[in-house]
Amino acid sequence: MLIQEEVGLLGVTSNWDGRISRRSFVRGAAAAMLVSAGGGLTALGAREAQGKPVERVEGYGPLVPMGALALPRGFSYKVISQQGDPMDDGNLTPGVFDGMGAFPGPDGTTVLIRNHENRRRVGESTVIVPPELRYDDDLTYNAGNTKLVVDENLNVVQDFAILGGTDTNCAGGQMPWGSWITCEEVVNRSAVTSTPHGYIFEIDAYADGPVEARPITAAGRFTHEAVAWLDGILYETEDLRDDSFFYRYIPSTAPDSSGDLADSSGLLEALKIKDVTNAVMDTFPTVGESYDVEWVTIDDPDPDERLLEPTVGQQARAKGAAIFDREEGIWVGGDKVYFDCTEGGELRTRPRPGLRVRPRHSDLHAHLRVHQRCDARKPGQHRDRAQDRRHLPAGG
Repeated sequence: MLIQEEVGLLGVTSNWDGRISRRSFVRGAAAAMLVSAGGGLTALGAREAQGKPVERVEGYGPLVPMGALALPRGFSYKVISQQGDPMDDGNLTPGVFDGMGAFPGPDGTTVLIRNHENRRRVGESTVIVPPELRYDDDLTYNAGNTKLVVDENLNVVQDFAILGGTDTNCAGGQMPWGSWITCEEVVNRSAVTSTPHGYIFEIDAYADGPVEARPITAAGRFTHEAVAWLDGILYETEDLRDDSFFYRYIPSTAPDSSGDLADSSGLLEALKIKDVTNAVMDTFPTVGESYDVEWVTIDDPDPDERLLEPTVGQQARAKGAAIFDREEGIWVGGDKVYFDCTEGGELRTRPRPGLRVRPRHSDLHAHLRVHQRCDARKPGQHRDRAQDRRHLPAGG
């Protein structure tokens, strides 16, 4: 789904039209991105950001087994880091790799901040940081992040655990001031320490050692997936089946360095279709129709379930927010924000609405329009669980 912000307008568009399945994408553009940072997805985002039509993608040819991966002929890969490798901090590299951000480093190096989506399961390798920097003293909370610095030849020149004591660090997002936000894709509370989980945490990509894990509580306690920053607003996706909402967090004071968001207060809101209560985005939008949207306020972004306080999602639902299905990744392309969903559409194949919004705050409206929806019953439109693309530019 794509959300583009323009003076009180929110348009939902889709340019997918069944041209590429998830499997084709993995075999095509994703393979290119293994070798080049400016791969197919970047080009796709750039074209849509400029309002240009998406070109048909034919793929890169048949896959050729190349060891751990099968890639099209002419492509290659290099293993940079793997579980069990010794790190500079004396610990072994944890496993369960997930979302990761890449930042420019000195002397042609690249800084990688990598999530480890440990779920407190037997056999997982704990992300080890100094005890005083952990978020939760309950040692069963074994997720977190590592930092790697790689040179121009993709050799690791530095690596260490940078954040720990969290749970199910799934995806996240890069901030323009040089930090990575990592997201807990779970809501629970330690039975040992009573520490709540379900937050996002900011990591300074240029820190020389482990950082203190400080939750951004004002941005909400829910099943986070990923975030993206655009024009002073943090957009957030939620990964729940048939019960996800699309949020935005507007800090009262604009952050400009890592750590500012953890100290911030602000407004958390959820997207709503105007005059429609709890529009089910799997099936609600009609192709070619436009719908006004608005943002509803989440009164308590950090609820305490022990006091029977309603969850963030329950608050969004109570105010009529639109319901999505397992929101996933989110990124910025030009003046737009894109996000996708694991499932959608009447046959759970995924609609591709794009949201276009410019109001920076909730008092302005927008309209949403669906241009295309994939129908798995039609030849050539099965997406193999492809994800919705949602996109939204500057300010709303």
